[in-house]
Amino acid sequence: MEKEFNFLMAIHFHQPVDNFGFVFEEISDKCYEPFLYAIQDFPSIKFNLHYSGPLLEWLRDNRPNVLDLIARLVESGQVEIISGGFYEPILSSISYQDAAGQIAMMTGFLKANFKSLPQGAWLAERIWEPQIPEILSQAGIKYTIVDDQHLIYAGCKEGQLYGHYMTEYNGKTINIIPSDKPLRYAIPFRQPQASIDYFRKIMKDYGKYTVCYGDDGEKFGAWPGTYNAVYEKGWLKKFLQLLEKNSSWVKTWKISDYLGQARPNGIIYIPNVSYEEMNEWSLPSDAAQSLEALKQHLKKYNLLNKYSLFLRTGTWKNFMIKYPEVNHIHKRVALASRRLYAVESSGALEAQPAKNAGSDLLTRAKREIYKAQCNCVYWHGVFGGLYLYHLRASLFKHLIEAEKLLDALESKKEPRLEIDEVDFNCDGENELIVSTSKNTIIIDNAQGGIVTEWSLKTKPLNIVNTLSRRREPYHKKAKKKVFYDNYRRGLFIDHFLSPDISLKSLKHNQYRECGDFAQARYQVSDTRPADGISVFRQGIVDGRQIVLRKVFTFGKEKETVRVNYQFDNLSSKSLEFLFAPELNFSITQDDRETSIPNTESIKFHDKIEGIRVDLDFSQPAFPVFRYPVYTLSQTQEGLEDNYQATCIIPVFRLSVGKDSSTGVGVGISIKDNL
Repeated sequence: MEKEFNFLMAIHFHQPVDNFGFVFEEISDKCYEPFLYAIQDFPSIKFNLHYSGPLLEWLRDNRPNVLDLIARLVESGQVEIISGGFYEPILSSISYQDAAGQIAMMTGFLKANFKSLPQGAWLAERIWEPQIPEILSQAGIKYTIVDDQHLIYAGCKEGQLYGHYMTEYNGKTINIIPSDKPLRYAIPFRQPQASIDYFRKIMKDYGKYTVCYGDDGEKFGAWPGTYNAVYEKGWLKKFLQLLEKNSSWVKTWKISDYLGQARPNGIIYIPNVSYEEMNEWSLPSDAAQSLEALKQHLKKYNLLNKYSLFLRTGTWKNFMIKYPEVNHIHKRVALASRRLYAVESSGALEAQPAKNAGSDLLTRAKREIYKAQCNCVYWHGVFGGLYLYHLRASLFKHLIEAEKLLDALESKKEPRLEIDEVDFNCDGENELIVSTSKNTIIIDNAQGGIVTEWSLKTKPLNIVNTLSRRREPYHKKAKKKVFYDNYRRGLFIDHFLSPDISLKSLKHNQYRECGDFAQARYQVSDTRPADGISVFRQGIVDGRQIVLRKVFTFGKEKETVRVNYQFDNLSSKSLEFLFAPELNFSITQDDRETSIPNTESIKFHDKIEGIRVDLDFSQPAFPVFRYPVYTLSQTQEGLEDNYQATCIIPVFRLSVGKDSSTGVGVGISIKDNL
């Protein structure tokens, strides 16, 4: 009698928070629904399914029949439902309190809708850090699934990548189940028989009798070309028929049932890793290209598999170094989370006129913070990720909503203007966080005294939700020239330009800086205006020493920011220069590219968000340059252009005598688009 082989199938389905409705609909039609209808015809074959919270909420509100079908499959004993962080956060990147809350929210949803108490948790992007066992164990979770590459990084050899292991942190244990890489590449892309043959090979080569397939469910119909292969040409049905035909020796399991009768291989400790591709994507562009060259060299001499253990490359948190915009939103959400728990422990709820009302505000604020922790924006690889403006806008929207609720809980007095100096982004330099009833504005002194966020609480919308153009390894595939930025795009980037400046040279970042102020460190002045703050820097323009002062003033009850610039000439000679403060706005896509010859004001509209941006200058600009900012990013279907910002650069022709001063002012007002 042939020995029984154990096959564990764990399939993960996910959509980002606030993804477009048509995306949910299309993928539900092509993947989520047909997959469930296909497997219900094979009740003896067991599955372990994970659905992220954003997807579950959409199905509940738009396709309740799908939730009903999942519930029937769970009740029949065919499907085990897997838990996880509800809004699909990277659990190791958020606080223990938030991680516990996210898992509890998911577990509660699964109990309420499927009458199931899950024992497993799906790790978003399989991102592992040593504290994960404690996070999961304390949430009542008994197992999670990682890639077999995680075990290779921990020192396991090929024959040790099957079955399951135990691991712990602070004595809190969970089961670790490795997902098999050859199966992830075979299902559903190779003929179904290839997987059956592979099971026999595992038994023959290694004497192992358990393998796990854990991967994204969107491969079953949503990835390019897969709907035709999986359903119209019948790949999934043929695969299930083969499993049924070979059921005398291939046994499929619900994972909790399998763990109840199987012994672990032993204990293991996994380093900070994700799946192999994610580790590589997190590397800086030049390092990623060097890695690829090394891999090709090792392949040439058939050494890649032998030494892959030592090619651990980057870790997921490198994305916060690679992309400052990622670090910004991550740290802003973390700051709001700390504020929430401070409110919760301060007794502020007791001070509310109605205690239940305060509890409701707190619960709503938590949910908004959880939504802002959805992982998709915090990285980039073969999917758009952080390059997708609408997903970044969603995170800021939920962050702003959370802060508005916290304002209400703290009974903030209006009108108000609060300015805090705090190193919120953990770079060793204090930033300025300006809060009013209608705005949150952040000034980064270490990066040129620029505004890196202007969140409108009435919308809610961050109008500086921009992304700089950065070199990516896949740009070598581009059929056109790609241009890059050497600074972070925000508001009030201080350029001193040469007389031969042009729109084209600015757009392509191929111009000469005549000063050293853009990206340079500014200091906060001891003297501050009553309704703002002043920063300054001593630097060089055309070889002459000057002091540049930026005096910010903010509207307490209006969505306005004004910067008055003062230039103090410290040299013994007069100075003439072109000063150009760059302004980047993340408004609705606008392809206009123009030079306005002489103006003291500009107005432009965002019809989707319903706002108008008014710019006014204290003296005419000659000219005002305007152009759209596009990035080139990688997707499953190839390279695509992504609109990121509208760049406005007024150019002021200024002169200042020796030991004298001059100035210019720039004001921005945000109004309803009437």
